[in-house]
Amino acid sequence: MKETFEDYLQRLKDRRTEDNYKYTDEDFEKYKELIEKYNEFKTFYINYLEKNWVIIKEKNEISLILDDATTRYENFIKNNPNIENRIAKHHIANHLGITPTQLSRIRKKLKK
Repeated sequence: MKETFEDYLQRLKDRRTEDNYKYTDEDFEKYKELIEKYNEFKTFYINYLEKNWVIIKEKNEISLILDDATTRYENFIKNNPNIENRIAKHHIANHLGITPTQLSRIRKKLKK
């Protein structure tokens, strides 16, 4: 029996909940097949890329130039509630373009 689009999406959702799951080349190939087969999926993919790789990336790049590190951190936390509980602080610092030490100082200053 051939796997349906809905079955594939459910399988991806199930895997996403597994700790440390790494998507394989097979997953990627299946994903590309779905994009080619279903116009709705292709439209979703294009919209996703436009939003996440053009619009949001551009805003982040402008913020890196115009905003100070504290402002970038505050905006990041506002746009991503509870993220500090889910990922390591050094990843947040890297995303903000600062060192983990700088992030620690900013967090300490804001707690006062």
